[in-house]
Amino acid sequence: MIVAQMVMFLLCVDVNPNDPFVAAINTAYDANRSTLSYGSAHFTFTIGRSVANGFYAYDGTNARYDLLVSVEDLIADRVKTGPNSWATGPVRSYRLLTDGQATLEDTHFPNNDGILTYQAQIEAGADQFSRNLLFPLDLGNPRPGDWHVSKDIELARKGSGAWKLESLDEHAKLDTTNVVLLTFSDKGFRRQYWLDLAKSAVPVRIVDTADAGGRIQIDYGDIRWVGNKGWLPFRYTIQTGSLAKELVVQTADFEARPSTAVFQLEFPEALKIVDVGRKLLYDPKQVWDLSDLAGRSSARSTPIGIPDPLPAAPVMPGERTRVIPWVTALVVCGIVLLGSGAIVFWRRRNAF
Repeated sequence: MIVAQMVMFLLCVDVNPNDPFVAAINTAYDANRSTLSYGSAHFTFTIGRSVANGFYAYDGTNARYDLLVSVEDLIADRVKTGPNSWATGPVRSYRLLTDGQATLEDTHFPNNDGILTYQAQIEAGADQFSRNLLFPLDLGNPRPGDWHVSKDIELARKGSGAWKLESLDEHAKLDTTNVVLLTFSDKGFRRQYWLDLAKSAVPVRIVDTADAGGRIQIDYGDIRWVGNKGWLPFRYTIQTGSLAKELVVQTADFEARPSTAVFQLEFPEALKIVDVGRKLLYDPKQVWDLSDLAGRSSARSTPIGIPDPLPAAPVMPGERTRVIPWVTALVVCGIVLLGSGAIVFWRRRNAF
């Protein structure tokens, strides 16, 4: 009876997030992401029956992300809400460009005649880029979101709210892969990581569950050693309820830095663009580069009066939000590793 009580007590004791083994996991995961400090990749992204062609390149604070859907799929996905109005479904087509200080977003919509139109605007900061970036391990993201084991370990170390490292299983298995299973929890919420220590603690699976209902499962597969630097999953799937999304990397280059020309967006024709943060309307250009924006006193820009945007709503764990561009239409209408041998994991002396 006493032995059984002691076992139950031990099972209820949280894992110390400062444990050296946990710290080694944290270090290995961050080192792998940091080593892949620049690169580019072409990929496909499937959501439902629609398939988008994607391109991603990043180097330091510069990053570009394209997710392009055919006009046929965009038309098939939208829902008519009025005589001349439509609501878009989960399928989106857009391009993003950031230098860390501002983000140019180019969103594509089919008009009433089924012709693809472009809605572009510039916003301050890199939040818009970060929210809409979907790529394995969040590589190059200027503001990494959820689903990072190192981030959750740090939160547990700081004692942020009720967030804690609930359990650690060094000898878990996922299918035939030997993994370490970390479980974090908060009030009514749990997040689990299945980590492959042989590949710098890259997650094989991440699962979020809520006591009130709801489940998100992320699976990383086809994990490859790239650029003689680190590990990258070439397959990335997200299952939220009945909605499944899958990203498959087709080609990747993590040896050569992307050229500066990559960090430009070209449009079919010259167009004006509103800069929301600086409250400027720029003269038409066909090729846009965030390092070559006109100043407030330039003849190539016009100061405009627009209201400041409302503060963003808080983001729940595992949730990615989309801020719908609202300024452009209003203004334009009004004013025309590291390998497994490179990381040595600390092992408990008494582990069997």
